[in-house]
Amino acid sequence: MTLAALSLSAATVGSACAQGGAQGTSGLERRVSATANGTLQFHFASREDACGDGQRFFRTGDDSWYGTINSSDPAMHTQCARGPVRVVITMAEREVVRLETFIGPLGRAEDATDLGAVPAREASAWLLQLASRGDGRPARDAILPAVMADSATPTPGLLAIARDQDRPRETRRSAISWLARSPDASVESASRALTALARDERDAPTVRQQAVSTLIRLPRGAGIAALADLAGERTDTWLGREATKVLARSGDPRARDFLRRAVADARLPEDLRAAAISGLGNDLATGADARLLRESYRSLTNDRTKDATLAAVATVGGSANAEWLMSVARNREETPALRRRAISLSERAGATGAELAALYDAVEDTDAKGAVIGAMSQEGSKPSRDKLLTIAASSELSALRRRAISALEKFDGPEVRAALAGIATRP
Repeated sequence: MTLAALSLSAATVGSACAQGGAQGTSGLERRVSATANGTLQFHFASREDACGDGQRFFRTGDDSWYGTINSSDPAMHTQCARGPVRVVITMAEREVVRLETFIGPLGRAEDATDLGAVPAREASAWLLQLASRGDGRPARDAILPAVMADSATPTPGLLAIARDQDRPRETRRSAISWLARSPDASVESASRALTALARDERDAPTVRQQAVSTLIRLPRGAGIAALADLAGERTDTWLGREATKVLARSGDPRARDFLRRAVADARLPEDLRAAAISGLGNDLATGADARLLRESYRSLTNDRTKDATLAAVATVGGSANAEWLMSVARNREETPALRRRAISLSERAGATGAELAALYDAVEDTDAKGAVIGAMSQEGSKPSRDKLLTIAASSELSALRRRAISALEKFDGPEVRAALAGIATRP
């Protein structure tokens, strides 16, 4: 199992560890730097909430799994045992070319020189220094074992890496992600740090996105209030939209309340309202949420936001929502594209074949009628099939008749086959 691969010169390793503070060069740094080629391993005490099998996988207390994982294998839980963190380093020409992390019963890599037990805090500091000084993507991978060390205080190092715009983005994103799970971090200080990173418009968007998404993972929903503040940001609409999307993925009641307020707030930019609308209309939506979405539709002026509302209402579904969607489809003041969209979504919301057949007669333009034919083809009940047969045999426009015939061809039954055969023999 390979969880990390680190490529870093021994000179850089030495430089990194020399930054460790007034205590000077650590014994671990000296022993690693003294090795030109070969494989080294060392181990240190792990966090109390960590367990693993020592070879393939490990888990932290928040039920996050790492390594070779088979979630359907019940043995994973029984084999997940407390044990030290074991780090295996491969050296080539005084360069670290591979770093692997294991947790659980202590093993030994083949042909590895065992440096033995190392104080957990010393190991954590050394690994974070690699991450803070190393070049390229692999520096990111030293962070995970550093955070797994027992009694370590990795938060200051994680914050330093997260704020350092000279670090690779992936390394910074890893540091930001671990801030939500760092054992020594207070949720208040983590929330403040993540909010500052998210607000920094000079930083890379991917780093800012990571800060926003990490806020939702703070324990006990401690980042919800900060996310709501970011989502209400009107001078930085990009940030507001990203924060709204994160809140939309949360099942926290406080996040749902924010989404309801945003949907109803006509003063918000419509792209922010669109994100809130899409989030409110997910699987957690209630009947009251659907009513709010329908009522808010009247205040919308942007087709994109209207489309998001139609889709959200259809996702909630039910007869009231299907009827409302069909009312949008019949409204000649709506754009043709929105009317066609409402027709298609009404079937998804649960419109019956009889209702769709009536809708076909109520709409007048050819494109809308074609959309109803498509919806009846998807709905597939006898009233839909009967209406499609009527259209196919009628004096309607040939394009609509052909579309109805094509829709009927998916239904395999003697009645339909006989009707299609009769239509085919007509002049």
